[in-house]
Amino acid sequence: MFNGSIIYLRATQVAIVKCEGARAEALPTAWAKLQEWLDHAGHRAANRRGYELDYDHCQKTPDSNRRYAVAVEVPPTRQPCDTDLIVKEYFDGGAYKVCRSSGSYAQMADKAAQFHAVWNGQNLLVLDHHRPVLTLYHSLPR
Repeated sequence: MFNGSIIYLRATQVAIVKCEGARAEALPTAWAKLQEWLDHAGHRAANRRGYELDYDHCQKTPDSNRRYAVAVEVPPTRQPCDTDLIVKEYFDGGAYKVCRSSGSYAQMADKAAQFHAVWNGQNLLVLDHHRPVLTLYHSLPR
């Protein structure tokens, strides 16, 4: 079901928006704030890839208590004054299992939850629950 490969993502400085709560409400609000910053600061052209991080185990944490973050790489066009609207952090990078998909934003969110459930339910791979499940978007959700 989830064939793929393992890749290494380099450590990257990101502009990040963190949120909590039910996925359906929390993530669109966080993406909207990040998109607003990209538009306000004039960085949209420099960012085509977005990161979505899911910090909690989807089968053990109630939806209302889930923690997420959305991020883009800090663009080379960033100015020091940009940081008043958004937080900068380092994404640690490391080895990640890759399963490529395409579809709507809702379909991609469902795939991420399915991936988590399948890999946690098998003894094929031990997930590091100290690291978030990462969904990488090659076109930013709108």
